[in-house]
Amino acid sequence: MKIITPTPQEFQVLCARLQTLVADAGYEFNVIVAIARGGVYVADNFNTEAARFDITLQRPDSGFKQKLLGRILRLLPAPINRILRRIEATVKEAYDSSRLKTEKPIHLPPDLINLLAQGGVRVLVVDDAVDSGITMLRVVEAIQRFNSWNQVRSAAITVTRRKLFFNPDWALFRNRTLIRFPWSIDIRKS
Repeated sequence: MKIITPTPQEFQVLCARLQTLVADAGYEFNVIVAIARGGVYVADNFNTEAARFDITLQRPDSGFKQKLLGRILRLLPAPINRILRRIEATVKEAYDSSRLKTEKPIHLPPDLINLLAQGGVRVLVVDDAVDSGITMLRVVEAIQRFNSWNQVRSAAITVTRRKLFFNPDWALFRNRTLIRFPWSIDIRKS
């Protein structure tokens, strides 16, 4: 697994490249749905007039990891953090199928539901990374429930696994690249 650490400016370039992939494919979305937290940063860097909705979800271990491990991880040498990221990815991959059965339902914002109910909406769901694809699958399914006349496509900066429950329509990296995004808890703060 390759691990890259883009600067905030390099992250902006990655988002612009992702938006270009979508545009080059001819998909003209009028609604962008950002999966929090990373997808919000991606959507923030898209140059679009589309209506914007953020969906806040959190993996069961994200809050725990943030609170208890964040400070420690920032102090560790980069090679140790790379090893820990690879271990984390491997462990999460092993328990994904049980997670699929226990994920909580997605609750869409009422304004998005009203818009979707009208039909004819072209939605782009964005996230920073697709690991198992479970979260993006749940969000796309929740959006598709409202009206069959809506179009839903998806995009992410990176796809980190080979076996997925959902594969986004567009991604910059599909080769298991792990990215230490500027907001990652193992990024050293200066």
